[in-house]
Amino acid sequence: MTAFLQSVLDNLTNMWAWTVALNSGLQLVLAMLACAGALLSALLVRRMQAPSYNGDEQRAGRTIIMIAAWILGLVCVIVTLLAVAAVFAPLIGLG
Repeated sequence: MTAFLQSVLDNLTNMWAWTVALNSGLQLVLAMLACAGALLSALLVRRMQAPSYNGDEQRAGRTIIMIAAWILGLVCVIVTLLAVAAVFAPLIGLG
């Protein structure tokens, strides 16, 4: 478990360094695209939770799609937060 958490921390550190290295315009574009990705993931999860009109024969497939969409949405939210923080990082001395 420690190795997994260290891997996640290393990935977040690398993502932070890459995001800070971008110029401000690209940071804003990255934040907007990641926010849109999180929104689309949330819409997909909401759509998969809605009852189907032709029965629930595909319940396992819908569940797998919902799990994948939740994970993708979480990643997009983290990228959005990092991109927005990177925009303001030079103002507070983090970049």
